[in-house]
Amino acid sequence: MSQIEVKVNYILGFILLIQLVLCLVCAIGYGLARDGHESANYYISWPSLRLALDGFLVYLTYFVLLNTMIPISLIVTM
Repeated sequence: MSQIEVKVNYILGFILLIQLVLCLVCAIGYGLARDGHESANYYISWPSLRLALDGFLVYLTYFVLLNTMIPISLIVTM
């Protein structure tokens, strides 16, 4: 592997770590918002899933939404 590939792999790993942390923060924020406003906002249809399972699904949703942070085309062009 060349030095450029090693450096790009390091940067992509760092971006993936940032993405995982952002997804975790968003999922925790969703859980706090849902826990605090579930009974107050009767007009919002909250899913009937358990909070932990719903938080995990929100985590995966944000992972898919934020996956554009990782530039796959950069790896293909190298």
